[in-house]
Amino acid sequence: MKGVARFALLLGVGICIFLVYLYFVNPEEVFREIARADVVLLTMAFPLDAAFMVLFGVGWYVLIRSVCRGASLKDCVSISLVSLFGDVMIPTGTVTGEAIRLLLAKRKLKLGVNSALATILVHRIVNLMAFILYFMVGLALFWSNMSNSVGMIILLVLALVAAGGGLYAIRSFGRSKRLQGFIAKASEKLLKTFRRWSEESGDVIEYSISEFSDAVNSMFSRPWIIALSFVIFVAQWAAAITVPYVVFASLGHPVPYSLVAAAYPIYSLSLMIPIGIPAMLGVVEASMTATFIALGVSASIASSASILTRLIVVWFEVAVTGAVTAMYSLNVFSDIFRRGKLRSPVHGEEPKAITSPQGKV
Repeated sequence: MKGVARFALLLGVGICIFLVYLYFVNPEEVFREIARADVVLLTMAFPLDAAFMVLFGVGWYVLIRSVCRGASLKDCVSISLVSLFGDVMIPTGTVTGEAIRLLLAKRKLKLGVNSALATILVHRIVNLMAFILYFMVGLALFWSNMSNSVGMIILLVLALVAAGGGLYAIRSFGRSKRLQGFIAKASEKLLKTFRRWSEESGDVIEYSISEFSDAVNSMFSRPWIIALSFVIFVAQWAAAITVPYVVFASLGHPVPYSLVAAAYPIYSLSLMIPIGIPAMLGVVEASMTATFIALGVSASIASSASILTRLIVVWFEVAVTGAVTAMYSLNVFSDIFRRGKLRSPVHGEEPKAITSPQGKV
């Protein structure tokens, strides 16, 4: 009940923030603009948002296949959608979603926790590189509206160099002998510390480090895998950025795609604030509106587009990811909850041993 009460409290906070936001944006004018929106054009936003969600899982599938050959595309996409549902309902800077991915990778894919962690870490880094590339390209396109084409070309070249250099740096970092030597020395010191306390604990730590390293080496030994996942993530962010672009067009006030591409990364940062408000209600709307106003869009149109975009994205994502969560992983969470109740602490209960590949701890 504590979790439900906390969720309700944070949802109430989000509703209050949203109502305060509406008070400052002239709701009557905003709702008039929304009522005039082209419904047929708005429906184009739904497949774009669906592509954003699915491509998130496809990018992870490409990486995880180098570690777990038996992983299926259906499982990887389903697990990713469940993790997105966790992020929407309990925003904690993606921590909630990644914890869910780790759990389901172990339960559904039979993948070691450390191997799964390695794929998720690389997935997030490559995804971030694609996001940065799109941000820089968006800035370059936006710059071209205010400056000459030479400045745009320079920024585009810098964006491509930064993306290519970043990918090369990631690959070199993962395969660096110096880094591997440093990790080996640090691991050795850590293992000595644990073995002073318990030989079995040292074995578990050693196995975990080895499993994580093997997974990283497996991914970085195939450069095309990193490149392919990067291309998929570029397509993912393109789909996400196109959603508000379509919304503006449906309102009869189209804006340059470069403006949306430049604004998207700025207001998306508000989703990373780990305060736990469901769907960051009110916070993202205010951030979107402020960003578009700062880039020259009128207040009523910026507010209308922000509210419409969020209505489409949030509720559609909740419906899709919630349905997948119920069908794909509800039994896993029910089992965990049931075991948690059965294994509640009892006075005088004996501590249970943890089993590792080398033995018991």
